Amino acid sequence: MRVAITISALTFLISSCETVKQAELFEAPAKKPVPENVRGFYGVSIFDEEMTAEFWGEENKTCFNAQLDKTCQPFGEYAMRVDWNKDIGVCDWIGMGFGWNGWMAKDMQAVFDSIALSMMVKPVEGSFSNLPVALGFEDFSGKQAWLGFGPRAVVSEKAENGWTRIEFPLSEFNWAEQGANPANIKQLIIQLEAVGAFYFDEIKMVERIGGFDKRYNVAYNPELSISLDGKADEKAWEQAETAKLEGANIKLVANDSMLYMFGSISDPSPLLNGKSEGDIWNGDGIEMALRVNPNNDLGLARLSSADRHIGVAMSDSPSAWAYDKSQAFSGVQVKTQTQENGYSYEIAFSLKELGIEDVLLNKIHPFELAVNQGNASRRESQKTWNSPQGANFYQNLSSWGELVFVPSKLNN
Repeated sequence: MRVAITISALTFLISSCETVKQAELFEAPAKKPVPENVRGFYGVSIFDEEMTAEFWGEENKTCFNAQLDKTCQPFGEYAMRVDWNKDIGVCDWIGMGFGWNGWMAKDMQAVFDSIALSMMVKPVEGSFSNLPVALGFEDFSGKQAWLGFGPRAVVSEKAENGWTRIEFPLSEFNWAEQGANPANIKQLIIQLEAVGAFYFDEIKMVERIGGFDKRYNVAYNPELSISLDGKADEKAWEQAETAKLEGANIKLVANDSMLYMFGSISDPSPLLNGKSEGDIWNGDGIEMALRVNPNNDLGLARLSSADRHIGVAMSDSPSAWAYDKSQAFSGVQVKTQTQENGYSYEIAFSLKELGIEDVLLNKIHPFELAVNQGNASRRESQKTWNSPQGANFYQNLSSWGELVFVPSKLNN
C-alpha cells in the first residue's frame, strides 16, 4: 500500500508539472501607475464626470442652471450643461466655481510658466463663435487673478466632434496687478456674462509653456558645435524652428556658451549699412531684444536691467551694438553671404556677454526680433516678429514674444 501511494503521488506531480510554478521568496510589489500631473503638480483634474461638493453655482434658477448631461459626451459618460441669462436683469452676478482637489491649497508657483487651464466647450445649438466668460483663480486670502476669454484662447487644432478646446495660460492672468498668490490657490471661479447655453467637459490643468504670444523654442544641446561660414550647412539648422518675418527667416540654436542665429533676408540692395555705434539701426541689420533672466516675476510688463537690446549691422564689415548699455557688443561673430535677391547670415552671440551665465531649460524669456532694411542713410522699413511696433519695439515689452530653451539632440 505504501508503494502504491508513493507511485500515485509521483504520477500526479508529473502529470501536473506544467501548472506548477516556482514560488519567489520575495515578490516585487506591482508598479502603480503615476497619477496624471504637470511637472510634479498633481491637482490637475477640476471637472470630470461628477459635480461634487467642490462645485458651486448661482442659486437662482431663473438666471442659471447647471446639470450633468448624457446626450453630448465624447469624453466620458457625462458632460456638464450650463444655461445662463444675465440680460433679463434678475441676477447682478452669475458664476460658478470649483474648489477641486478637496478644497486643499494648490501650489502652482513652480509650474507658473508651464501650465494652463484647459476645457472643452460646445454650444448647445449652432457652432462655436464666442464664450462670454471670465476665469478667476482665488487664493486663500481672498485675492483673485482674472483673465477673460478671447480668440487667442482657442486651440483650433485640438477641436473634436464639434467641441472646441480652450486654454488659458496661468501666466496670462493678472496676478501682479491683483496681488493674488499662485502658490496658495483655493478655487477656480467662472464668471458668466450675457446669455449662454454650453456644454463643458474635461476642465483640467494641462502643460503649456508660455502664454498667448508667439513662442520660439531654441533647440539646446551642450555638445553642439557650429562652424560659421554664412552658408549654414550644419544639420542642426535643418532641425531648428523658423521665426518668420516679412521677407526674412530666422533660426536659433544654442549650446552652453553660444546662441547661434541663422537666416536669409530678401533685399534687392543687400548689406548696405554705413552707420556706426548707436546709429547702426539706420541700415541693413537685425535687432534682438531679450530678457536674460527667465520671466518668473508674475509677468511684470516693464523694462528692467535684465533686458538686453542688441543690434547687428549687416555690411561688408559687420558690427554689433548694445543699445541697453550704449556700448559696442564684443561677444558676437558674424558671417554674411550675398545670394539672389538678398543675403544669408550666421551670427554667434556669447551667452555670457548677453548676461546668461547658465541656460535654464523650459523657462520663458521675453523676446523680440526685428529686421531692418534700408540703405546707408536711412531705414526704409522694419519688420518685427511678434508684433509690428516699428522702430520703438524695444520700449514696448508688452509687444514682445517668448523665447524658451528646450533640450534637443541636434545633429552636427
